[in-house]
Amino acid sequence: MTTSSKRMGQAGLAVALAAAALGFATPSAAAKPAGPDRSAILQNLLDCRAKTDPQVRLACFDAVAAQFDTAAAKGDVVVVDREQIRSMKRQAFGLSLPSLSMLTPGGATKDEVDERLEVVLDQAQVGQDGHMYFTFEDGAVWRQFDQSELWPKPKKGMKGVVTRGAVGSFFLSLDGKPGVRVQRQR
Repeated sequence: MTTSSKRMGQAGLAVALAAAALGFATPSAAAKPAGPDRSAILQNLLDCRAKTDPQVRLACFDAVAAQFDTAAAKGDVVVVDREQIRSMKRQAFGLSLPSLSMLTPGGATKDEVDERLEVVLDQAQVGQDGHMYFTFEDGAVWRQFDQSELWPKPKKGMKGVVTRGAVGSFFLSLDGKPGVRVQRQR
């Protein structure tokens, strides 16, 4: 490659970078809504795919990837995978939280953890209010909400399943026995 062709290549890249930078600064690009399920920075990254010139497209990807990295380092953007979402849903199961639904995009199917949670009993004790309190190995505490009798008496290590019922209710079944209504405390 000759010196003049190197300069032309560098000049072309500089023009491409400038064009990419201008593309991000134009009012039409800034005004484009990202939609409820995508952050603006992710949408900018996806928009780079539409660039037809390979150098402009690469410059676009490089610029937005750097913005994405900076935003992630500052905590403005957080990327989680499906297993991390399942873990968050498991920890929050039964708690009244306003918008964990944002972690399951519109077309995604519900996971088992959205409806059912397997637990292992750490301890069970009667509280001052006369209701049974269940503490599980994951630290979650559930309170029996009805007056049903539990048989056999709950013991450490019993396996349980908490299932979602109608209208925000939950049921706990220990060792496959009939369930009792419970409410998550923490």
